[in-house]
Amino acid sequence: PLRARKSATGRMQIRRLSRVGSAWRFRRRLRVPLALASHVEASAAVQDFDWHENFSLHLDVISEEEEQTLLRDMDKVLRRRRYMGDHWDGVILRYREIGMTPDRWSDESRRIQSDKILPLLPQVETPLLEPHALDLSEDGAIFPHVDNKEFSGVFVAGLSLLSSAVMRLEPERDSGADDKDQDGRVLELLLQPRSLYVLKAELRYSWTHEVLGAAESAFRGQP
Repeated sequence: PLRARKSATGRMQIRRLSRVGSAWRFRRRLRVPLALASHVEASAAVQDFDWHENFSLHLDVISEEEEQTLLRDMDKVLRRRRYMGDHWDGVILRYREIGMTPDRWSDESRRIQSDKILPLLPQVETPLLEPHALDLSEDGAIFPHVDNKEFSGVFVAGLSLLSSAVMRLEPERDSGADDKDQDGRVLELLLQPRSLYVLKAELRYSWTHEVLGAAESAFRGQP
C-alpha cells in the first residue's frame, strides 16, 4: 500500500513510531548493505538471516515533487472519506483506505510508478494487484498480521509517504514453529518518507508485520 498520514488539523506532518522503553535489547545487526544499516535492527536471537531472500528496502525511490504528485491523486479520493475506527478484521486502527484503480491516477503518477517503483518489485508471472492508498490518522496504528496468503500474492510492498514510521516483524505464533524458537526474534525497519519496502519468502508468509502507534514512538531509543 501507499501509506500517508495527516494530522487532525489537516496538515501533513512527520511521524516517528516505535516502542518507548522497549524491553528488547538489540545486540546483533543484520548483515545488510551499508547504506541501509541505520534503517534495520535485529534482536540477538535473529542469526544468519538471509537479507536478499526475505526483504529489501529502497531509500528515496521518488523525489519530493513526485511524492506530492502521488499524494494529490490520493487525496482527491481520500478526502471524501472519514477515518474508520478499526478495520473489519481488527488489524488497522483509525485509518482511511481505498484501492487506487488506474483511472484514479494522473498520467504523471502512472509514469512515476512505471519508471520508479515497478522496476524495484519482484518479477512475477501473474498481474499485480492494484495498490491501496492507506492514510493513518494521528492516533492510528497497524497491528501485527500476515496479509492474506491466498489473495495477497507472493510479496507485500509499501511506499511510505509524508511520515517516518517503524515496522516491527516477529514470527507468526501459529506458523508451526516451536514457541521457544520464536521468542526474542524481532526485526525493526525504519521506514522514512519515499522509501519502499518489499517482504518476501519467510518474512512474507511466516512473520507478522505491524506499524507501531504513536505511544510507541522511537527507533533505537531515539524519538
